[in-house]
Amino acid sequence: MALLGWQVPPGSKWDGLVRPKCSVRGEIEEAERREQDWDRFYEAKRKEMEEFQAESRRFEAETREEVQRLRDSASQVNCYWFCSLGHAQIKRQ
Repeated sequence: MALLGWQVPPGSKWDGLVRPKCSVRGEIEEAERREQDWDRFYEAKRKEMEEFQAESRRFEAETREEVQRLRDSASQVNCYWFCSLGHAQIKRQ
């Protein structure tokens, strides 16, 4: 193989390092394709995480509202029960 016009003897320390340009170009293109694949993968994961966070926030808000409705309902029941109990005691006297 020739390196800058020099002949590289087989078995020399340079023999394994010298490669044709097309081979190096192919490796670069393959590395760029892998990089693009990873970029697409991470972009998809980022979108997935954003959707999950939005869904979590919606769930939290809905749950807080439901808890507040249940508390209000329990307060009304307690008030009704205690008011009825007090009214019944007044009638007995």
